[in-house]
Amino acid sequence: MRLAASIRSGRRQQLRLGTLPRIGGMASIPTRADDLGQVLDRIVPQVERLYLFLHGYEAIPAVARHSRIVPVLAPADSAFRASGKFYGLLQQNGPCLYFCFDDDILYPADYVARMTAAILRYSGRAFVGVHGTDYPTSGESYARDRKGRHFARRLRLDRMIDELGCGTLAFPSELLNIDPRRWPHGDMDDLMLAIDAERNGISRIAIRRRRDWLTPVHQLQPDSLWVRTLADDSRQSAQLVELKTLMGRMPRHQPPARPIEAPAP
Repeated sequence: MRLAASIRSGRRQQLRLGTLPRIGGMASIPTRADDLGQVLDRIVPQVERLYLFLHGYEAIPAVARHSRIVPVLAPADSAFRASGKFYGLLQQNGPCLYFCFDDDILYPADYVARMTAAILRYSGRAFVGVHGTDYPTSGESYARDRKGRHFARRLRLDRMIDELGCGTLAFPSELLNIDPRRWPHGDMDDLMLAIDAERNGISRIAIRRRRDWLTPVHQLQPDSLWVRTLADDSRQSAQLVELKTLMGRMPRHQPPARPIEAPAP
């Protein structure tokens, strides 16, 4: 009877989640402005609203003037950077299914539908995504000690992952209270989200897909966060220690024991 009740409850949850609005969030920088239109053309028809965080733009570009797009001009020194893709969560009054996008990826026409199906497959209890990374070794370098699963590669089966790329992320807004204003860094949202999820016992799942379901517009651009990380990953590596500690792959650092004092004569 308990199993049957659990199944019924899961189905009700899936039905409820399926009725929620599809809301998108994206952060963009001015050097990607020439490619922004083709990316938006793929995304906008799939969501009811897209919050577009224009980091460092001086004006709203013409391609962003659309009834479904809520553009947000942000100065270049804004604490929100890549994490601006979560800005829309702070504006939504009710629950929704939230989809994060990058401004340098071409998304297929069935992207939101298939990501929604993945959310429902796990009854809204996990973050789902396409791009992912595992940290299977004891190494502490964020850039070197990793096993990446690029979004353009085929994945035969869903699999749990340590860190999802937030440019290919989807989840119910009620899964976790995400507020990037609490994050110490605004330019490493993948790692910050993984830490928040692990602290709250929430799985990250890379979904099955065919090869080149998503395709990059460009790769390894000079202004990309990944290129900067390859040059210096010290900040990311410090945060990776926290993630690995939470996952039980590194011991917690204990304060040094106080020396035993000799008894007074």
